[in-house]
Amino acid sequence: MPSIDRKEIDRARHAILGSEADELPLCTAPFASLVLDADGGVRACEAATTVLAPPSGSAAEDLRRVFHGAEFASLRGALTEGLLPPDHCAACLRCLASDLTEHASLVREYGGLEPRAGSEIPRHLLVHLDNAEEPIDAERLVRRVESLIDDLEEIEVVADAPYREPVFAGIQQLLYARPEESRPRLVLRLRDCSGASRNGLRPARIRLIADAAFQSTLAACHDVVAKDGEVVVSFLLDGSNWFEVFAISRDCAAAGAKLELRAADATGRAPIVELPLAEQRALSTLLGSFWSLFVTPAGSVPDAYDQLRREVRQLVIDHADREARGGRDHALLDGAGANLALPGIEHAMLRDRRLAMTLLHALMGMPRSGTLVEWCEAQLDHAQFAEIADDRPWIRLMLQRVTAAMPTQAAFRLGVNSNTFLKSKTNGLGLEVLIIISPYKLAKKRPNPLRIISLIFSMHHKLLILLG
Repeated sequence: MPSIDRKEIDRARHAILGSEADELPLCTAPFASLVLDADGGVRACEAATTVLAPPSGSAAEDLRRVFHGAEFASLRGALTEGLLPPDHCAACLRCLASDLTEHASLVREYGGLEPRAGSEIPRHLLVHLDNAEEPIDAERLVRRVESLIDDLEEIEVVADAPYREPVFAGIQQLLYARPEESRPRLVLRLRDCSGASRNGLRPARIRLIADAAFQSTLAACHDVVAKDGEVVVSFLLDGSNWFEVFAISRDCAAAGAKLELRAADATGRAPIVELPLAEQRALSTLLGSFWSLFVTPAGSVPDAYDQLRREVRQLVIDHADREARGGRDHALLDGAGANLALPGIEHAMLRDRRLAMTLLHALMGMPRSGTLVEWCEAQLDHAQFAEIADDRPWIRLMLQRVTAAMPTQAAFRLGVNSNTFLKSKTNGLGLEVLIIISPYKLAKKRPNPLRIISLIFSMHHKLLILLG
């Protein structure tokens, strides 16, 4: 089995549990928790793909019997000896191999879950309803939950829209049937809170997965959660959503919600390593450039953002090292071909001069990026692009930079199509008129190449003066 740095794992768990972490097994998941899938299968850990009890069979009907079965006992024995079985613990091993210990489920999901002292009964049950490949047998699944519910301290339900799930309705009935003082705590992980009733059973915690519709769901979650409960927004960074983290941070601060920023998911997959290495570096630079936004009252998550930056930087370093050694695969790479997305021309980030200039500074270093060329071409099709570009000099500078660096048909198209609004500008302070000439015109006139280079750098310098 792969070697494990127990000290690093204990260091990460110390931040959650304190000194008690030294006395625990390498991972506490199979000692304190069960995962019940939508098809009825049982796992010891959310990140594991190994099913320890199949969906069918009499043993699976009684979750207590599953927990005391030979499969769980074997896994607990290995963890007690300080081993992570590769067939079961592959996700955590991937995180540990890439120096992302804090992202490993044994720390992030189970680091604060201690086994019951002197008891071999799980305290936590996770019911996964979002991984069903076939119709869910709700009645059967609820019976399995009932076989263990009187021993539990917490039930966590994972579903995109749990209040629309018959299984969750059955679980609520089981909870209602028990005295409030002995009722397991209810936790939800969701994307959609519709269908919830303010008069219904209130969860102690809601973990909301941040997506395009999260703002409206965030407000609904606060109406549903218990009075002393909490709402946690979970954001997984990837190449298509990185520029939303700033608005999400402000929304969470305004709503009093906690924000979790993640570079890898529970299975150990980090989406950003699917980007070309140059774009990973640009993203890492951008996150560093925007750091000041998270030390202001509007930010509210400087520690979480610092951690995210460190993890992204480590992923980039790790990927670059592997590439330099000639390796084609990355420990967390699951597919390839993703591109770094950029915000649209009307996005709030590009309407903010400071944010736009920070973005420009990072992108100027990658003018040959296919992603950047595609973005420039896409913006040209915007109905009001000419007016917007006339009002925002940095857009004109970006177009000029890209078209000058890419001697391709696409670049000439940019030059020709943008010629309608790349025009003379003055800042009203008597500075000389700045004329931007498209590469298409330069090519037709066949000027001296040194003159072209001189003109480009001169325009870059003068536009920065105008923006200053």
